[in-house]
Amino acid sequence: MELLTQDINPRLLRSCYFDGMEELEMIPRTIYDYEFEYFIRSGGGIVVNNEYLPYAAGDVSVKKPGQVIRGIAPYECYIFSFRLDGVINKREGYIFGWQETASPHYRNKLLDSLNDRISLYDYPHIRALFNELYIVSQKHNELDQFQVNSILYSILYELFRLSVPVSERKHPVNPSVIRAIDHIKIFYCEKIDIGELIEKSKLSKAYFNKCFKENTGTTPRSMINNLRIQKAQNLLLISNNTIAEISELCGFYDQVYFTHLFHKRTGVSPSVYRKLRSY
Repeated sequence: MELLTQDINPRLLRSCYFDGMEELEMIPRTIYDYEFEYFIRSGGGIVVNNEYLPYAAGDVSVKKPGQVIRGIAPYECYIFSFRLDGVINKREGYIFGWQETASPHYRNKLLDSLNDRISLYDYPHIRALFNELYIVSQKHNELDQFQVNSILYSILYELFRLSVPVSERKHPVNPSVIRAIDHIKIFYCEKIDIGELIEKSKLSKAYFNKCFKENTGTTPRSMINNLRIQKAQNLLLISNNTIAEISELCGFYDQVYFTHLFHKRTGVSPSVYRKLRSY
């Protein structure tokens, strides 16, 4: 069945945590709804339609309706099951989907571009989105459901963006700018000298910034701060670190500036953000 890109409307059906670090004998199962598995730890993999794929921590498994899969322990992961047409067909006891309410395997250029295995080692901001999706999905008020939907859209956008060949992108990017972007995505919690990145690119400052914004939609400094704030949001939810410790872990060595920027980006202070999401 064809699904137009403008009609993609992701809705989370169920999320769960799976601890398969012990020796387990897992049986094959059929995928009835679209699924993401985000691997926290792994020394194993998954057999997809009789092909074994190894998975490492930080990898994502993309499963589509109709596939037959079997997990090979050991691994620990989050599992997210969702539909893409806005339909919610939850039933009592729903875990991984029901054959009688199965999602169609839609034909769509972006969906078809997704590989069965996607490595996010170089993309910590996307890993943070998966962590936040699991945390927020465990809450049940209406406002949190808006956040769940928003995170799902963000994850799909990022995975689609990574899957589009460079030659097909609207703005071909200078390789030096790509290297600068990759450097920021890996080392954003460390001190980054943007002037040094521009100098290494051997491009003018104006042209570098133009190419950077065409590819990312933002400036180098804003990208660094966005990634740091996303990491801070995640740490506030999953850790017991103090605000000062989180500030430093995320690359902010001035807690006052961190608090100011966090409030500017989220609308609340770090302490209030943690309190509001700790019920």
